[in-house]
Amino acid sequence: MKYVIYLDAFFLMNFSLDLIALLICGKIRGCMLKIFRNIAAALIGACMACAYLINPFNISSYGRIVPCMIAGGVMTMTAYGYTNLKKYLWDFVVIFTVMLAAGGLGNVLYFGLGLKNIPLIILGMAILGLCMSKYLGRTYDMNRRCFRVTIQNGGNVVVTDALVDTGNCLTEPYGSRPVNIIGYSEAMNLIKGGDIYSQRGYMKIPFHSVGESNGLMDGFVADKICIELQNRMVCKENVVVGICEGSVSAGNKYGAIINPAMLNTNN
Repeated sequence: MKYVIYLDAFFLMNFSLDLIALLICGKIRGCMLKIFRNIAAALIGACMACAYLINPFNISSYGRIVPCMIAGGVMTMTAYGYTNLKKYLWDFVVIFTVMLAAGGLGNVLYFGLGLKNIPLIILGMAILGLCMSKYLGRTYDMNRRCFRVTIQNGGNVVVTDALVDTGNCLTEPYGSRPVNIIGYSEAMNLIKGGDIYSQRGYMKIPFHSVGESNGLMDGFVADKICIELQNRMVCKENVVVGICEGSVSAGNKYGAIINPAMLNTNN
């Protein structure tokens, strides 16, 4: 049996499925990117799929997974960049798995069930992606964890409960070090009447939050932070601390938000 495939429809379907897959990956990863990076990665994936369709090479069925892995690797690099091998491989596995699931479902609908209405397929995948995102979002919220932390700076010590939030992907713009966020009152206790602007490593940290497209946060380099986990203590020196204008939580349930990268003992 021969299939007639229109390149424009093929490109549109692959781009849409790749974009939906990347948005789902953002939920799984716990860190949503700016939309232009998702779009750029989806465009690359769709272009590589069309290139392979035009020139499929003479390889076995099992060998066809190689171009898919290459596309997944390039999309991962485009969407998330590279910080370390472990993180890159995790992002790659998530993207590749979701891409296979989305692409497989699209092929079943288009070729298996004979559903040739491309907009309808895209709409169905978008609805599925939305449902998965909401479910994963709830799972992500349940995976947030609170621990006791001790922050030291210039002889001053602050002990507070802190949320280790997998959605906190904030890094400072000069060395891409992870940023931990503390409330304003906690910051004042750390500097004890000192000037924020005279703190070691003072910097302005760009951030993005819901309801505020762009913002700048005061930050500095604290001497040390220790996180009391359930079965171990993680301590890091010379950590970047961002200062929230008010409290970091409603009802002052915790006084700091810890970047999950702080739990990586290899840092």
